[in-house]
Amino acid sequence: MIHDNTEGAEKIKNKILKEANNEADKIIKQAEEEAKKINDKNKAQLSDFKKNRGSEISASIKLFKDKTLAIARLKSKREFLSMREQIINRFIQDFLAKINRKSANYKDYLKKILEESLGSISGETTVYCNKEDMNTVNELCNSFGKDKVYIKPKDIDGGLMFENKSGERINESLSSRLE
Repeated sequence: MIHDNTEGAEKIKNKILKEANNEADKIIKQAEEEAKKINDKNKAQLSDFKKNRGSEISASIKLFKDKTLAIARLKSKREFLSMREQIINRFIQDFLAKINRKSANYKDYLKKILEESLGSISGETTVYCNKEDMNTVNELCNSFGKDKVYIKPKDIDGGLMFENKSGERINESLSSRLE
């Protein structure tokens, strides 16, 4: 069932990214139109300057035109990246808010993570989890019967993090999986 949620989250993520890209295309088109207006204005000014000042002025105007276009492109790219980040963050927050910590699916998900991670990390291990998941994680760890596993609360949205004495770490928090 977690796999279905992951697929659903992936579909939503792809839809959001598509919407962000469409919005970015609109912003870029607006910036290009603005750049074209500036370019047309610069062309008119260029004609006058060429008559009066010659090739030195032409080089300065070309530099000004290129700089203006670069600024417009940079501005549209910044707006696109900002909007994209906002949309992705909103998606992540919405997804994390909908987690039902009491569901069997979530418990099975935690169990799977514990089995996989405790099997791949050696020695005395600390398992970090959200304080709301402490009882569930404690029950699951006890059912494995693995010695030297300590459970500590950590400010994560969901999922688990593991660390052994030698500093080996595994991050299976929901936030890291969504990124």
